[in-house]
Parts: sequence; structure tokens; C-alpha cells
Amino acid sequence: MPPRRAPISVKPDWQLLLGDAFHLPLRDAAIDVIVADPPYEGTARGKRRVPARRVGYIPFSGRGWFPEAWRVLKPGGHLYLVCSMKESHQWRVRPAQLVDVICWRAPNAASLAAHWRRGIGGRAPVWQPILHYQKAPRSPIDWPDGFVRENYIEASRIQSNMKEALPWPNQLPMKLLLWLLAPHQGLVLDLFSGTGATGRAATRPGTGGDLGGRQC
Repeated sequence: MPPRRAPISVKPDWQLLLGDAFHLPLRDAAIDVIVADPPYEGTARGKRRVPARRVGYIPFSGRGWFPEAWRVLKPGGHLYLVCSMKESHQWRVRPAQLVDVICWRAPNAASLAAHWRRGIGGRAPVWQPILHYQKAPRSPIDWPDGFVRENYIEASRIQSNMKEALPWPNQLPMKLLLWLLAPHQGLVLDLFSGTGATGRAATRPGTGGDLGGRQC
């Protein structure tokens, strides 16, 4: 593991911290919301023409990061874990704090499954679970418009030919991240910040950002 280093000043109200998900350089109960999209344990298919090894993508290294993420999460804080269907049962490590399983449906997933020849012998995987945890004490989400939203979101998977695409194999769509963060305020941790998309979503108006929220 890389050694911990002192914070690097980026802007007057920003700090850049160097660390890893297994040893976070943060105090206990410091984070309001965590978004985690860890590397898959099995064979994962990313963007075309974006070789994972060449861009520095770190493969699956275990699940030991979860206790560390739970340590830095505030009481009442939320953790969103994006995982594959096959691995979802292995990520239910704190069933008492599991609030919901969100359905992320990607309209372009069927064509991608056909390209990667997945779903042979079964159906094409067109939706992906997002496990929603909340650390005790549990409290209702304060929805911006006062109406509880459905646990379903439709957003296309990011591919190389899209305007939003960055040279990284695994990238969450901005539409999905804005939807996840919409009801939350406070400090957001982008735990596996491959493209930094969660940080960008956290600072947009309507998700905390310029309205008193921060990003980490």
C-alpha cells in the first residue's frame, strides 16, 4: 500500500488527499454520502478500445475496503454500492443497514451484451443493482420536492463513442450520479474515483455543490 502523505492544497476551500480505499486518510464519521463502484471480481467488460491495464485500472483486490468506508461514514450517512447481479449477494455484508436495492436499467445494455456475447443460455443483463445502505440511526430521506422517488433509474451505459466518455474502462453516467445525489447534502466521497464523475456530480447545483455541499 502507498504511504500516507500530507494533504495537497488545490484551492482555498479544496484539499486533495492521496490514499486508497483500504486505508482512507480520513477521521471517523467524516463523510455524509459515499458512492462506490468497485472493480468486479469476475470478468468485467468495459469500453471498447480502452485497455484496462494500459490506463492503470486496478482489478478486484478484495472487499476489505467496506469496513473502512463504514468507519468514515457519519451516523445516518448513506452508502451507494454499484455491483453486478452475480456479486450482489456477496456485498450484502450489513443486511440490517441495507435500506434498498435500486434498479439501474441501461437501454443500451442488450446490444452491449450481444457484442460481448453475454447472456448466452439466458437473458441479456439489462439492469444492474445498486445497494443502498444507511448507517444507524436511520432516518427518512429529505426529498427536494417532498415526494418519495421510485427505486428505479434509466441511464445508458457510457461507451467510447459517447460525448460523455473518458479514457477509462468503467464509468458511471452523470445522469445516474445526479439522480443518486439529488436528495443529499454534505460531504461526498468518490471512493473509487476512476474518472472523478461523482465529484463533478456532487458540485453541481441541486446536489449540494454550490448550495453548501462539498466534495471529497
